Order: sequence, then structure tokens, then C-alpha cells
Amino acid sequence: MKTKNRTKLILSALALILCLALQITCQNQKAAPPEPARIEPAAGPVRFGVSFDKELSREPLDGRILLMISAQDGAEPRFQISDGPDTQLIFGIDVDGLLPGQAAVIDETVLGYPLKSIAEIPPG
Repeated sequence: MKTKNRTKLILSALALILCLALQITCQNQKAAPPEPARIEPAAGPVRFGVSFDKELSREPLDGRILLMISAQDGAEPRFQISDGPDTQLIFGIDVDGLLPGQAAVIDETVLGYPLKSIAEIPPG
């Protein structure tokens, strides 16, 4: 039972770290001077990889990883998710036996809400 609780705690911490990193990245981009409205197509498909170091856990982890993406300032993305029309984006995958250093990948094949895939995220 302790292992499951520890696993849930570690995965929750990983999800929170990912959310905070995304929020900081978005804030830093807004602080930069505006650039011309020129959008280059991505070199390849969009992918997010989440992993953990063996210092965090030497045991394989099970759980769920949630990726939340927000286009709004203010509250953390996790507080902007709802079933309403103004909700932000959320994508999730189950992990079973994820090893230290192994990446859990969220790509265009992962089902999301309200968009079905990260491939549908508009540029910007």
C-alpha cells in the first residue's frame, strides 16, 4: 500500500513540475519583445516526453501523466480545466512499469480534451 501511495505522490509531483515548467515557459515567451507575425511550420510532430531520475525512485512507477496546456495567463493550467466552452487543453496517458530515465511520451496519438490530439493545437 505504501508503494502505491508513494507512486501516486511521485507521479503527482511530476505532473505538477510539468505544469509549472509549461507555465514558466509561457510567461517567459510573453516577456520577450514581439516578433513579426511569421509562423514557421514545425520540423516534425509535436511530442512531450516525461521521465524521472533514479534518484527520485529506483523502482518502476505506475500511474497517469496529465499534460495541461493553457493559452491564458493567471491561474495554473490545472485550475483552468473544466467541461465548459472556455476550458484549456488536457492530454493524459497511463504508465505501467515506467523505469527511471525512460520517457513516457505524449504525442499526436494520445487522446485529449477538448481537442482530440496535440496535432490539432493551433500555432502560437
